Amino acid sequence: MNQHIAHRLVGYDVTTERVAFESVIPDRTMPLVREIARVDADDPDAVGSYALSADQAHHIADLIGVPPPPRGIDFFLEPGD
Repeated sequence: MNQHIAHRLVGYDVTTERVAFESVIPDRTMPLVREIARVDADDPDAVGSYALSADQAHHIADLIGVPPPPRGIDFFLEPGD
């Protein structure tokens, strides 16, 4: 059985390590998000967590049509449910 995996752009406050930003990534944008995040070829469903630079995070936010996330936080592409 092939289960759907939702993905999110997540930012963590570097001091508290709490989520400071989170946005769902639409499935239609995942092919380009995979490229931006440099998802490993051996992870076709992007089930890993991928650290992102602020520039990558802002590029993804622009692509999915959400306001730019704040700077000064650690960003990741993360799988969800």
